[in-house]
Amino acid sequence: MGVQKDDKVIIYSDSEECLKTIARWLSVCDTSHDRCLSSVPPNIPWPRRILFIDSGFVKLVETAGVPARYVTLSHCWGSGNSQHKLTKASIQDLKAGIRHEVLCKTYRDAIACAVRLSVHYIWIDSMCIVQDDDDDWKTESAGMSEVYKNSYITLCATRSENGDGGLFSDRWLERKEIYSEHREIDREIENLTLPGSPYKIDLSDYGIEEQEIFARLTYGHHEMDLVSHNIHTRLPRLPPKATDPLIHRAWAFQERLLASRIIDFRCDEIVWECSQCRWCECTKADRQKVDSWRSRFNSMCPKDPVNLNLSTAGRIDPRALFQMWNDIVTMYSRMLMTYNSDRLVALSGLAQQVSCQFESRYYGGLWERDFPMSLLWQLWSTDDRPSFFSIHISSRPERYRAPSWSWASTIDGLVQWNKQEIRRPEFQPQEITCHVCNVDWNQAGPNRYGDCSSASITLQGYLAEATISRPRPNDDAITLTHIDDGLTKQFIPDIEVGDPGCVDYLPPHSLVHCLEIVKKGKYTEGLVLKLVENGRKHKRIGFFDGLQRESESWQDDPWFDYEGLKQIVTII
Repeated sequence: MGVQKDDKVIIYSDSEECLKTIARWLSVCDTSHDRCLSSVPPNIPWPRRILFIDSGFVKLVETAGVPARYVTLSHCWGSGNSQHKLTKASIQDLKAGIRHEVLCKTYRDAIACAVRLSVHYIWIDSMCIVQDDDDDWKTESAGMSEVYKNSYITLCATRSENGDGGLFSDRWLERKEIYSEHREIDREIENLTLPGSPYKIDLSDYGIEEQEIFARLTYGHHEMDLVSHNIHTRLPRLPPKATDPLIHRAWAFQERLLASRIIDFRCDEIVWECSQCRWCECTKADRQKVDSWRSRFNSMCPKDPVNLNLSTAGRIDPRALFQMWNDIVTMYSRMLMTYNSDRLVALSGLAQQVSCQFESRYYGGLWERDFPMSLLWQLWSTDDRPSFFSIHISSRPERYRAPSWSWASTIDGLVQWNKQEIRRPEFQPQEITCHVCNVDWNQAGPNRYGDCSSASITLQGYLAEATISRPRPNDDAITLTHIDDGLTKQFIPDIEVGDPGCVDYLPPHSLVHCLEIVKKGKYTEGLVLKLVENGRKHKRIGFFDGLQRESESWQDDPWFDYEGLKQIVTII
């Protein structure tokens, strides 16, 4: 038969056929999907501000009265100034109304799509939050989860790196250019001219001349959407930033998970996802089981009241929720953000949604009910394909936002929890040797799930004293040497401690404290702490782990005095 022409994906995404496909998906979801929100219930509040789409104009509305359906836009701002922004000076002009043509292409396309779907209200962050009013931004960002959760549908400008890119495009032209640029093997492609047509691959440079090989460009969205089950990274492969840049943005990651339904305008095609189905123009997603980050999050953190009652009745295992949360943090920490100060607030909507499922306090990206195990986070390289030992050394932000025991106290790095104990007999059984005595948390601003102004955690556990040294210059891994017997363990620092110019600098052979959190068979994990405030408190500077190679049982391990009293430690 050979390779057939692919004619399912129309060239132009703003074509009548594409818009009819979107409308059909929406109609099917509205009429037959029990788990999806088909409309905004009248008792659910609107956003504080929203844009009304009038004939040729868009007007800012301070919401009041009977709510109607609205759509939300998820997009990349980019580095330019093409987006129209709401400011203190422009608010009256926006209330009076501005013409569509003065808006950037992404906003114009979103408005056009909303109208075609018979929706006349749209929420766009830059035009509904006062950008030069810090108090307004803090208040509105704290309610972001409700905005996207209650939206009729979210339009994702996934293919655009800024406001000039738009939703709609010539998909064939983009695929031809991008796939030619990012081929893993530099092959000459012939006859790549007609949309959807097979093309001939010239393999003469590889000694293959007698055989003709034909292929067709694939659609790259399916693999990277699925949840990876790799026990070390649990990370799916992301597309190149040049193809679908929105996929790489931290704020957009939250918006994607919170939205009740999304229409994804990608470089390849348009993809639909709701709580029940995933559809795409090429129809491959129609035949696959829904196993995306959105489906996993929505199944464990349902947004509608019916499913919410089921979850709070004890049907969801808190341990599964904590594992899901850790995986979300790992994936989220891989994303890019323009302002590092958003590291907690851009995740706060997801935290708020998770908090509805069980009773637990939330502290800077960690859940109290998952203490002390959730304190055992590590930082890895943010490379798209991190290896198991890709240690990342971060630094503290200029402005305080979280205590040292929270991963949010660092400015970057892939946040991971050690999973190598899974299925390996030497890491069983498991015993938590440390417990939490008290947590003191003073939030900063109106967002309970955002930054704090000060915080501390008091723990009781086994403490050991050790000195630090680098086996080799510029080696990321640092050795901990017990001060009494000289036995060593591995120290994985969170931040740079070997540079004299850094605030947390520790000279070679400095004394540190090691607080054990858990023992897993002959394996032990815990926190590396340094004394601060004249020895009255500690700061986390890293993580330690290691096999107890010198002993046959926990009780014989010379690192920790298991027969002695546990010590109380306060970490800030």
